[in-house]
Amino acid sequence: MVAYDENGFLGGLIQEWIEAHRKSYGPVFVLAQELNRECHRFLDGRRVDPKSKLQVTPSVLFARMVELYQAIVVVIDRGMVTPGRIIFRVFLEAFFHFFAIHRDSEYLNEYLNQFHVQRKTMVNRIRNSTSPHLEELRRPIDINLVAEIR
Repeated sequence: MVAYDENGFLGGLIQEWIEAHRKSYGPVFVLAQELNRECHRFLDGRRVDPKSKLQVTPSVLFARMVELYQAIVVVIDRGMVTPGRIIFRVFLEAFFHFFAIHRDSEYLNEYLNQFHVQRKTMVNRIRNSTSPHLEELRRPIDINLVAEIR
């Protein structure tokens, strides 16, 4: 029997499967919810100096990891194993950066510089493209931005 109908994983027959799945793995889902609540309590109890990139960046990464964790639970709850694995890989990448920043504060600058490098790469690709679809994006690239990239 197929566990979903024209609603796919968003409703309909999948609800029956979710209920059966939660019944079978109830203790695991209870633990998942408890961990989620603990993470939110931890986040709520933090005071972060908005001027400190050493406080802001790991806090934002931790919040992102909590969000990704919740996404994993939601998709696994619906039996979406492959998307769960994909989201888990993204979670691991965020965890790597989070841990690396805590282990070596110099890594924080490398991590933040990645965004500038990506921005510059994207602007150069748009600027050098001849695609008519990107014409609107090329207009805001002024001389100051080109100078910054160089």
